[in-house]
Amino acid sequence: MEGKKTFKELLATEQVFAPCVHDCMSAKMVELCGYNGMLLSGGMTSRSMAGYPDLGLLSLDELVWITERITDMTDLPLVIDAENGMGEGPLNAYRCAYRLTKAGAKGLTIEDTTGVRGWGRMVYNDEYQALESEETWLAKIRAAKDAIADKDCVLIARCEGLPLIGLDGAIERCCKAMEAGADMTTIVMIKTIDQCRQIAKSLPGWKMYPDLFSKNGVPDVELDEIYDLGFNFVTMHALGRGAMYGMYDFAKHDFENRNAVYSDTHDFAGLSEQEEKVVRGFDPEKWFELERQFCDVPK
Repeated sequence: MEGKKTFKELLATEQVFAPCVHDCMSAKMVELCGYNGMLLSGGMTSRSMAGYPDLGLLSLDELVWITERITDMTDLPLVIDAENGMGEGPLNAYRCAYRLTKAGAKGLTIEDTTGVRGWGRMVYNDEYQALESEETWLAKIRAAKDAIADKDCVLIARCEGLPLIGLDGAIERCCKAMEAGADMTTIVMIKTIDQCRQIAKSLPGWKMYPDLFSKNGVPDVELDEIYDLGFNFVTMHALGRGAMYGMYDFAKHDFENRNAVYSDTHDFAGLSEQEEKVVRGFDPEKWFELERQFCDVPK
């Protein structure tokens, strides 16, 4: 019987379309819908786990904790947003990469920002986070690569410098990161096919398209088109918004109605009773069967 592909083998043969997740339930939805990978979003995890905005406030222990739980629940490849390596030096990046891989991560991103960082600065305040020196970032890339050298884990060098150094400067940084040992690169905030073509022309190797969005009902790029340009890993922010809207919708109607009729009678977009049980129950039957092996529990 042919063995399961490693994550690197998967990337070498097909494009991985990976929604961002933040817990076991969101990861379960990704698995049930048939995706072939997922990315643990630092921002979504920060909001759901700690109640903080996306400002780089999660600790390494928190990332390891949620990584262990998701990878224990599913075999779907999980890539981790590892911020700036969870510290200011290469030893921080080494320990970060080592622990996340040990926890089951199949990939991780190391970005080139300083301790004052966070996507929320750019989204909500138009404040572009400062870049750390090229030398420091490359040292982190080398250290992280060494920590995962013999593991099925993909190291993604993530450049946040587009607003500050332009696309040419970001491409140059990423080229150096590939020379330092990165398996893949990504330039945050790209949004057009022309940018993808420019990147593909100058930047060798595997590339990640970060955060697929749309405008006026049209996606920024088409997956097949960017796959031909070497973008074999694509992420998408959707599940966090869906979860928040669903919770708001249920809670609002039940509060106004002063009962649970609205949420109890929701048909989950036409799912059968058995399908809904699987979605909501994480397949409890296998746990019941396991329990029966240890004690006298009637079927």
